[in-house]
Amino acid sequence: MVDGPFRGMRYAFAAQGSYISTKILGTYEKELHGIVQEIQRLAPDHIVNIGAGEGYYAVGLGRGSRRGQRITCFELDERGRVLLQTIAGWNLVSNLEIKGRCEIADLKAAVRPSTSGHERIVVICDVEGYESVLLDPKQVEGLRGGYILVETHDDLVHGVTDLLVARFEATHKITHIRAVNRQWEDFPKPNFWASALPRSLALRAMGEGRRLPQGWIWMTPIPTLLQ
Repeated sequence: MVDGPFRGMRYAFAAQGSYISTKILGTYEKELHGIVQEIQRLAPDHIVNIGAGEGYYAVGLGRGSRRGQRITCFELDERGRVLLQTIAGWNLVSNLEIKGRCEIADLKAAVRPSTSGHERIVVICDVEGYESVLLDPKQVEGLRGGYILVETHDDLVHGVTDLLVARFEATHKITHIRAVNRQWEDFPKPNFWASALPRSLALRAMGEGRRLPQGWIWMTPIPTLLQ
């Protein structure tokens, strides 16, 4: 990767459910770069990536992870799981557990509170509207103390953002992040491609094909409730 929070990561020339050029450039979901850096500083004990695709977040966060960290990946598509395993190998990330479809029982098992009660869990979720089913702290108790980053799909499930806020506002601080179109200033600079590519092509290479408005919510557990 040319730039971004996972700069230097070895990547395949294919992506599962997204455009590969944005990931190679390092501009993919640039709105979340600050959140990614926050997760890296958290040094979580366990990362659960639901809808992991080919492993952009799972492998990216796994590079340089501390000893003992676990990463559980759920990816429905077999091609995505194969790519994930390949990219993890290229980047010497060996602490991944790759699974298929995620249902409530699977998530409950993955985020079960540790016996010590001090395990720091981060959940990253992008499941095209199925977040309305999975992210339910009444059914998955372990979510109450977890850090959760979820892409919300109100275009697919009307009102899902408000639904999730209602479920978690008593236990989490909630930050809304909105997707925006890329600008020329977002292109990685200085490098050869920045000087060689016409701006129109650079903007096309950074395009993510999103149906705006679209966005994410970042939910961090309220500290007093973790004590």
